[in-house]
Amino acid sequence: MLKESQLVERINAGDEAYFKLVFDTYYDRVCCFTKEFVSEEVITEEIAQGVFIKLWEGRKRLSPDSNLMGWLFTVAKNDCLKYLRQLKKERVLDFSSEEPVLLKALESFDTSNLNLAELNQLIVASIEELSPRCREVFELSRKAELKNREIAEQLGISEKMVEAHISKALKVFRSNLKDYLPLLAILLMTIE
Repeated sequence: MLKESQLVERINAGDEAYFKLVFDTYYDRVCCFTKEFVSEEVITEEIAQGVFIKLWEGRKRLSPDSNLMGWLFTVAKNDCLKYLRQLKKERVLDFSSEEPVLLKALESFDTSNLNLAELNQLIVASIEELSPRCREVFELSRKAELKNREIAEQLGISEKMVEAHISKALKVFRSNLKDYLPLLAILLMTIE
């Protein structure tokens, strides 16, 4: 796999194959991110597609040392904010006397220095923090996508114990990754 700077250089040069590689790598993650803030799937996909259109149209303005993932998520965040503010302006959403916590969280969420490797390290460290049984249950649940009943049968424990282990694991993740919660689902898809 090419370094991010090499990908940016190839995209800057108009290489559609490398743009497709970036699209294929990040599209689902950008969709997942936008879905955290915009619940309508059609709008989520429109925003994600718009992010990649902006990448292609503005490719010559990217410097090789650009943080590509940070750029993609910053554009997605800004487009989500624009969409939510437009809904508020049109009074499609009733924000009452205060803006919703979600909108405030999105506004304060810093995507400019987003570093997947750094976040992945936090996730790996969080997994390592779990007891061996808790880690095993969590990985069977999230990676192998087994149902609680299937995990219980495979490990010879009760479903309640499976639920307790998953709750404990999620509590560790919430604590360790509180600054990155909107991206947690995206990153859990990438754990190897």
